[in-house]
Amino acid sequence: MPDIPQALMVLMGLGQGAYIGKKLVTKDTPRLSGLIPGSGKVGSKIALTGESFGDKQNGSLITISGSPINAQIESGGWTDSKIEFKLPATKPNGDPWAGMVNVGLIVNGRSSANEIPYSIEE
Repeated sequence: MPDIPQALMVLMGLGQGAYIGKKLVTKDTPRLSGLIPGSGKVGSKIALTGESFGDKQNGSLITISGSPINAQIESGGWTDSKIEFKLPATKPNGDPWAGMVNVGLIVNGRSSANEIPYSIEE
């Protein structure tokens, strides 16, 4: 067996720990199970389903392809397992939406364990 310096062994271990760490989720981590419908036009109502969303929005955010958006959420449209929202007319930078995006969630500073693909129709 080759003699590997201890510093290199520590770095290798940290790299593996970071990789494994991204795969671990806690009970409080939001997990997404679906979008209803799976495609639609800007302004149409979308239902995001899953678990550990929290009973109220309380500063939590919906993300599209990793960027938080200012989604229109109706009164009572946020529950622990379902969020009903409308996609804003444009991206946060003002560009129009087009094509396939990934919908995610940030709850109490925790990003969802996964994202769900959504097709934006023109």
